[in-house]
Amino acid sequence: MNPATYRLLQTRVGGDVVRDTRLVQTAVIGDEHSDVPVVLPPEAIELDAFRHAHEQDTFWCGVLLGGCGAQLATKLYVDRQCHFQHFPQPDGMPNTCRRPAVGESSADHLYVKSAMSRSLLDHGRVARFAFPPPIGSLVDVDLEDGTSLRIHMDDSVRPDWDDTERRVVLGPGVVPDPGRLAGCPYVYRVRCDSDGATRRVWIGTQSLAHPTEWAPFSECAWTDEGLLTSAASRILRDRSAAGNRPAVLGPTSGRSALPEGVVTFVRGLEAAQRTGTVDHVRRLCNGSSSFLDNLTPTARAEAERALEEAKEWLGPVR
Repeated sequence: MNPATYRLLQTRVGGDVVRDTRLVQTAVIGDEHSDVPVVLPPEAIELDAFRHAHEQDTFWCGVLLGGCGAQLATKLYVDRQCHFQHFPQPDGMPNTCRRPAVGESSADHLYVKSAMSRSLLDHGRVARFAFPPPIGSLVDVDLEDGTSLRIHMDDSVRPDWDDTERRVVLGPGVVPDPGRLAGCPYVYRVRCDSDGATRRVWIGTQSLAHPTEWAPFSECAWTDEGLLTSAASRILRDRSAAGNRPAVLGPTSGRSALPEGVVTFVRGLEAAQRTGTVDHVRRLCNGSSSFLDNLTPTARAEAERALEEAKEWLGPVR
């Protein structure tokens, strides 16, 4: 940082140093409307390399981050976390930005957009992206063939599972109840992990029978039906094979046909126990209330029987 910039960031008002106390870790590169995100390394030794790599770039509190649109500077500390800092206003007062989130995950919606764009281009396809409010919570994806996705980065907006126009994709903090998983073969999820001065994006495939299986976007395919992971392909094959077998589930099954969702739920619980995925079984048990409430007495009895067996399998220690 040159001396003039340093003096500007350390402007004194009434004898006190004016500091931007928010630890802003993310910004966009280029201008306030950019969708190119960047994460500032928190350690001083990493910040030197970061500055060298971005010596021609400018950093902004971008509007797609929910920011004020002001330019940012990098702030070096050796005894605490390095971060971006707003320039003081012309009158010397600190910036009054009201950006809702400033941590390293606050630009994840932009990283997801970037990763999905690259994956689509690798398959010769393009899409339009939009970021409905609240900013950072939703990513809408519209492919040229009419396929549409809505990615819920958090639980600020309730997923509309009945929307036939947009397929739901869930972020790390959004958990579907077992009833939803019982009604579809799988759901897609996204997550971002820190990787130096960027974020690595993963696509996950979750089903009743198995916990989420993660893969990089580079390993995904795009078909006429949309996004397809190798885990989803396997689940669809297994589901097709299971559909050719009779659904014999406990003593009540012989008296009346069970709904497909109950059959899927019970088989999912049994498969999760066979593979020993304790956390997955526990989540299915803990989140089953709303699913049970919508069942007929016969179907509910069968589902509760499977739940009791699963709880016995978990045991007091698990």
